[in-house]
Amino acid sequence: MSESDDRSVFDLIPPEPEKILHYGEDADQELIVIGHSAGAHLALCAAPTMVFKKIIALAPVADLVAAQDLELGEGAVTNYLGCAAADRADLDPIKLGTNENLITVIHGVEDHRVPIELSRTYCASKQPQIDLIEVEDAGHFDLINPNHAAFLEVLRVF
Repeated sequence: MSESDDRSVFDLIPPEPEKILHYGEDADQELIVIGHSAGAHLALCAAPTMVFKKIIALAPVADLVAAQDLELGEGAVTNYLGCAAADRADLDPIKLGTNENLITVIHGVEDHRVPIELSRTYCASKQPQIDLIEVEDAGHFDLINPNHAAFLEVLRVF
């Protein structure tokens, strides 16, 4: 086992939090942001804040108003926001800019937790800047399961 195998993501975080705000300013510091589901929502919310090498959103909750209307996660959107999604456009990826970021959205066609239609609507509203990869025979968690064929689609975008 090499020394790098023992590192965690926390080893990459500077000891002074204010340095995080400056991460990526040097040409040799290219950051890829990736998230799944609610984490993908956060990755898309980061898009307007700075330019990343790439943003990869796996089964994102990309439209909070639609997710709230569908009562996804038994009211998860309302619980997360503490108010109606329409009142927090600043946290709704479909209403935010992309800041010229390269964004790839990957979504399983058989996702019943976060319907693929949320990703289709999001990507259509941001064209041509965003790529949507629809994975047949893949549900919500298959994209993060290394034993599922859908996981290969995620690896291909790196």
